[in-house]
Amino acid sequence: MPSTRNVSRRNLKEDFAQWKQGSSNVFSFCKYLFLLDPEAKSALLHLDAMHMMSHQLGVTFIENQLLGIQDAPFLVFSVKRDSIVEDALHQLAMKSERDLRKPLKVIFEGEEGVDEGGLAKEFFQLVLEKLFDPAYGMFTFDEISRTCWFNMNSMESNSQFKLIGAMLGIAIYNGIVLDLHFPLVAYKKLLKLKPNLNDLKEASPALASSLEKLLNFEGNVENLETYFEVTTDFFGAPKVTPLIENGSQIQVNNDNRKRYVDLYVDFVLSKSVAPQFEAFSEGFFQAAGTQLITLFHPDEIQVLIMGNPEDPNFDQLEASCSYEGYAKGEPYIQEMWKILKDFDSQQKKRFLTFCTGSDRIPVGGLSRLKLVVQLNGGDTERLPTASTCFNVFLLPRYSSAEKMKDKILAAIEYSQGFGLK
Repeated sequence: MPSTRNVSRRNLKEDFAQWKQGSSNVFSFCKYLFLLDPEAKSALLHLDAMHMMSHQLGVTFIENQLLGIQDAPFLVFSVKRDSIVEDALHQLAMKSERDLRKPLKVIFEGEEGVDEGGLAKEFFQLVLEKLFDPAYGMFTFDEISRTCWFNMNSMESNSQFKLIGAMLGIAIYNGIVLDLHFPLVAYKKLLKLKPNLNDLKEASPALASSLEKLLNFEGNVENLETYFEVTTDFFGAPKVTPLIENGSQIQVNNDNRKRYVDLYVDFVLSKSVAPQFEAFSEGFFQAAGTQLITLFHPDEIQVLIMGNPEDPNFDQLEASCSYEGYAKGEPYIQEMWKILKDFDSQQKKRFLTFCTGSDRIPVGGLSRLKLVVQLNGGDTERLPTASTCFNVFLLPRYSSAEKMKDKILAAIEYSQGFGLK
C-alpha cells in the first residue's frame, strides 16, 4: 500500500474520481480519511469543491444556452465598503443553495480589481472583523484567551447566525483562510462532540480556573455557599439561571461538585447559546457543501478555516515565489529575502497581509501561496505597493538595501486594503 504522503501528491485525484464513481470493489483513501494527514484531507476537500463547482457551472451553462435562463455562473457579492456587512448578509440571504455551489467572485463597488482570490480574502476579513466586534452584539470577546464566543444575550435573530455560519462555509468551500478567533470547542461542537472543562480553559480561562479550584478545594465545599445556578449579566442586571430543577435551593458539596462543574460548563458552552449555535452550524454545513468535513478532527477543521498558527516560514514562501522584471537569485532579490527573513513574526505576518490580504498560513505551508515579486521602476521615494488580487508585491529597485528595508517596513506598517498606494 502506498504511503498517505505519496497518495496525496500523486494519486489523490484518481482516488477521488474512483470514490465519486462509487467503485465499491476498489480501495479508496476517501473511505478511510483517518489514514490521511491534514494536507491530504484538505486536498480532498478542495477536489470535492472543484467537482461541485464544475458541475454547477455546466448546469448553468446548459440552462443559459439551451433554456434561455439567465443565471450568473458565479456566486457574486457586490458590496460597498461603508455598508459591507449589510450588503453581504442581505445578498447572502437571497442566494439559493445551488448558488452556493458556484465559484465565488467579490466586487467592491467603485473600485477596480479582478477577483483572483485577494478581493475575496479581503471581503471576508472586513465582514468578519465587523461581525465579531463585541460592539455588534453577536459575539463576546475574552481578553485573556483572545477568542470569541456566541453572545447568549444577542438581540440578533437566529437567521443572522445562520448567515454567519454560511459565510464560514463559503470560505472553506472556496479554499479561503480566515483570521478568525474561535476556540477549538467551536469546531468540536460542529462535529457534535460534547465540550468539557478543558475546552472552557481555552474559551474562558478565568472562569475555568475558578471551577477547577472548586474541584480541588480541600475543605468543606458547603462553606463556599455555592448553589446549582449560574448568574450572568443581562444588559447590566444580574440574571440567575438554575442548572437543574430547584437548583437555586440545592447547595454544592464535596460529593456533587463534579456534577455542578459539568453542568456549568455545559451551560456556558452549549445550553446558553444553543439556538445561536444550531443556526450557525446549519448555515455552515449548508454552504460548505460536503459531508467530507464531518470526517475531519476538530483541530483539522480549525486549521482549514484559520490556517496554521505557527510563525511564517519564509523559506517556503521564497521557494514558491516567481518574478517579473527581476531575475531569481540576482543580488537585489537575495537582499530582499534576507530583509524579509530577518523580520520578526509579527512583521512577517503584516507582510503577508500586505501582499495577499491575509496573514494566515494555509494547510501545507507558505509553499501553497504563489507570491509574485514585480519590478515597479527604479530608485524612488515611493513605498512598495501590492495587488492582493494576484498576490503581487510591487517593489521598486531602491538604491540601497537599507532604503529597501525602510520602505518595506513603512509600507506594511501603514497600508491596508486593495490597491495599496
